[in-house]
Amino acid sequence: MMKTQILVLMIIASFLFSCEENGLLEDDLQVEAVSVVTSEIDAEDLPTAALDFIDTKFSGELVIQAFAVKIPNEPLMYDVNLTNAVSLTFDEAGSLALFGEALVGCDGRMKKGEKRGRRGRGRGNKPDSSTHIGQHEILEFDELPEAAQTYMTSNYPDDEILKILSKEDSLGLPKYKVLVAEVGAIVFDADGEFVALNDRGGRGCAAFDELAVADLPEAIVSYISENYPDAEVKKARIGTIKEETRIHVFLVEVGVLIFDGEGVFLKLHTRRK
Repeated sequence: MMKTQILVLMIIASFLFSCEENGLLEDDLQVEAVSVVTSEIDAEDLPTAALDFIDTKFSGELVIQAFAVKIPNEPLMYDVNLTNAVSLTFDEAGSLALFGEALVGCDGRMKKGEKRGRRGRGRGNKPDSSTHIGQHEILEFDELPEAAQTYMTSNYPDDEILKILSKEDSLGLPKYKVLVAEVGAIVFDADGEFVALNDRGGRGCAAFDELAVADLPEAIVSYISENYPDAEVKKARIGTIKEETRIHVFLVEVGVLIFDGEGVFLKLHTRRK
């Protein structure tokens, strides 16, 4: 009898540990028998609509990482991280669903609290509708706190606002996120005070920083002068992808030139037609 009890306890403990490791324990300690599958994919495997959105709304920015996320009985979703630190989540058709909060961690696992998807079965989640996505609520500009509206009109008067979301924090206070074309995700607290720009949402798997054009390696400057003498350099970034240094240089009307850390040209990324 004792051996049987010990065996049962070992099986339960193993099951709970497995669930916790995969982010499957609810906040109220109820266990869900949910198997979430995440897989890293190439940027080219994203839906066409998602790639078009990135190319047109964040020109010159490239996809660092992309994950396909499949929750049982839910449509496929895609989690994307850009070179400007913006996290975007697209639905199966490639339409923007969420931003500024990565669903998948660096290890490719679903982050805890994000697995419930459209049904919103977690504590405090609201059912999905035309105005709600999981725990997030879609807002109009005039629904932002006055301080946030003032900040936006003062700092980004002519920039295109792509989406506005709000979500309650652990204290039940709302946090507001505004996605701005070419800029990224701007975060405000419950009072509408500015908090952060392009918060990675906890991913940070690959970091890219702005690189002044004057600081470009001589090899890159020479390559551009020889091959694109009349092109305008709009911006440059430097970072790492899977422990390899990459330098991206965005040329207007050309695309993004990609170099290694030594300034050796690797390839040209052109805007989708």
